[in-house]
Amino acid sequence: MGSKAFWTEPFRHNQNMNDSRARWDTAAPHYLRSSWHANEAALEHMVQVSNVLGGNIVDVATGAGHAAMAFSHSVDRVLALDTSPRMLAIAKEEAARRGIDNIDYVVGDALDLPFLRASLDGVVCRVAAHHFGDPELFMRRSFDVLKPRGFLLLIDTVGADDPGADDALHTLESLRDPSHVRDYTTAVWRRMARKAGFETEFEDTIQKPLNAKEWMDRMSVDSGTRNKILELINASKDWFREYLRPHSKGELLTFHLLECTMLLRK
Repeated sequence: MGSKAFWTEPFRHNQNMNDSRARWDTAAPHYLRSSWHANEAALEHMVQVSNVLGGNIVDVATGAGHAAMAFSHSVDRVLALDTSPRMLAIAKEEAARRGIDNIDYVVGDALDLPFLRASLDGVVCRVAAHHFGDPELFMRRSFDVLKPRGFLLLIDTVGADDPGADDALHTLESLRDPSHVRDYTTAVWRRMARKAGFETEFEDTIQKPLNAKEWMDRMSVDSGTRNKILELINASKDWFREYLRPHSKGELLTFHLLECTMLLRK
């Protein structure tokens, strides 16, 4: 069954999507090669947490398609949705190389999911929701397109509980990627999930190690901004330093972001 069986109507572009598309089109090859996005252990854990077998799911903001491909072995069909046609083209090419043929590719917006009410068994969103301008709307739309007892698997960087550290983290993320909106704390995500009607079935948080050079290369950060980012990381202190836990220097400089996995049930 193709993805059109789930559509509410033909997809409509919007200005916000057009504004961000060029940035993501450029970044697409880097995301395919990203050591964290392609981390097999993280991808396997994600599928295990969902405990899904069969059915149809959508991977929202699929990027280079890592999550969609990971789930393709456990479900009947994956709808890989992204605003960037280049991201989708790269995901499609990689899936074909791996012999995966049960993924459909849909240009679409996380805040306007173009699917029928109660048509899907699961919604997956991995390390993308911090780009959404209205995460509560995303939660509501996800709830709407899910069948009864369907799931939303949300995986994202989360903010710091200390306000000062949280503001410093926001500055760091925004310097690296101007499309960044906010790393919401786990408490905020829980509140938004309850408001949308979800029950939390599973939650855990890990410290995700990131090589600073690769992290900046992925978004083609210019040299002046790189220096500002490195200065923020190296000069971090108190709660912000405890959050980042930086170590090593130069091209080996590594820091951490907190990443939360939530399995939410309709």
